[in-house]
Amino acid sequence: MIKNLQYVILVTGLCLQVAYGQQNDIWSLRRCIDYALANNLNIKQAELNLQTSQVDLKEARAARHPNLNANTGGNVNNGRSIDPFSNEFTEVSVTSSNFSVSTSLNLFTGFRTYNSIKRSELDLQANKLDLDQSKQDIILNTTLAYLTIIFNDELLASAEAQVAATKKQRDRTAKLVDAGTLAQSSLLEIESQIATEELNVVNARNQLEVSYLNLMQLLYLDPVQPFGIERPNLENPNLTQPIVQLSELYKAGEISQPLIRAADLRIKSADLNEKVAKGAYYPTLQFSASAATGYSSLTQRGTGEFETITSSSQVLVQGFPLPGVEQPFPVVLSQSREIPLTSRTPFADQLSDNRRSGLSLNLSIPIYNRRQTKSAVERARIQKKLAENTALIRRQTLNQNIQQAYVDVKNALATYQQTEAQIESLELTFQNSEKQFNFGVMNSVDFLIAKTNLNRAKFDLIRAKYDYIFRSKILDFYQGKSIGFE
Repeated sequence: MIKNLQYVILVTGLCLQVAYGQQNDIWSLRRCIDYALANNLNIKQAELNLQTSQVDLKEARAARHPNLNANTGGNVNNGRSIDPFSNEFTEVSVTSSNFSVSTSLNLFTGFRTYNSIKRSELDLQANKLDLDQSKQDIILNTTLAYLTIIFNDELLASAEAQVAATKKQRDRTAKLVDAGTLAQSSLLEIESQIATEELNVVNARNQLEVSYLNLMQLLYLDPVQPFGIERPNLENPNLTQPIVQLSELYKAGEISQPLIRAADLRIKSADLNEKVAKGAYYPTLQFSASAATGYSSLTQRGTGEFETITSSSQVLVQGFPLPGVEQPFPVVLSQSREIPLTSRTPFADQLSDNRRSGLSLNLSIPIYNRRQTKSAVERARIQKKLAENTALIRRQTLNQNIQQAYVDVKNALATYQQTEAQIESLELTFQNSEKQFNFGVMNSVDFLIAKTNLNRAKFDLIRAKYDYIFRSKILDFYQGKSIGFE
């Protein structure tokens, strides 16, 4: 019950927008296309992929430059430890800090940096083509959805015109019945025909509402907002215009369709990816440089002043035996020495005194890395084969789509020509039947059969006309032509 109510509300909103939308908010095909290109999520996804490729390319190019890193740290050690700058043991608390700057530059990486840059450039171009393909698809789908509205609107107008014509015939028939020229059954049969044609009007209006809904969903618009479209002047198909040859369509399709060129670029990218993987077999040469300094709370320096320290000691000396002197006899010795006075070296001076630097040139020769390089090369080869297969699939799909579009255009044109010729004959038949019916010579059944056949042929002509226009736009799409109405 709730779903039915929602459907009624949606249909009512669409009916209102069909009835009043063209007066409130008219959308041209160009406006629809521009809006779709600006808001479609698939296009936004392709744009984000493109931005990722741009970042990858910048990163690959930056790999040619040296890096630069700064490091700092602080330590507090208690108990027996080693002064990091004097390398002496101490049992007092030591506070130390270190500061360093280092840089390195890859001089040779087995051409991996060069090939990575080329691969990123190809990936960027391929993603640009993916974005172009997404835009082309949106333009085509928007145009076809726009044409569908025009087609259904024309069907609705034709159905309403048929109802109006039948009602006029009913009025004439009613007069003939009142005059006794026709039987009452003739009037009833025409009333039944009116009911059938009014049902056709309802069905045509429903199809028009659905086509509006499809276009608005494609544009991500709220289906209850006012919305109408411009009605371009679509002329009847040019029956004398030759259809391009199938071989020319193949060539034009490969040139105009970005997905084909993107697939070819990804084959080249996969080939470079294999070369990047093979680069791990080569030795690498790296240059490095560093500069550092530090501070320690135990570092001391002289003040230029000295402190005199006197020390005395007693020793026993064996001398000549003297009367009353005990042997050996004690002797007191005194000694004085000057000790330089020191103070903690200031932080800034230590940073200057403890400066050190280094240069290095490192050559790394790969010998065995547990099959990592070989596996990477094999995976790269598989990815290359996948890229080649994807390109073949895309070409095959494109050729099949072109073949189908080519056949559809030819068939649509033939159908339009045949239907157009059929209507000429049916119109003459209907005009003759109408005269006979008005004079009472033909019964209502035969008259309504003639009218139904003509009405059906008119519907078929409208379908054939727009089917040919649809197919022609698809063929223009594969040829890289503009698919608007200009």
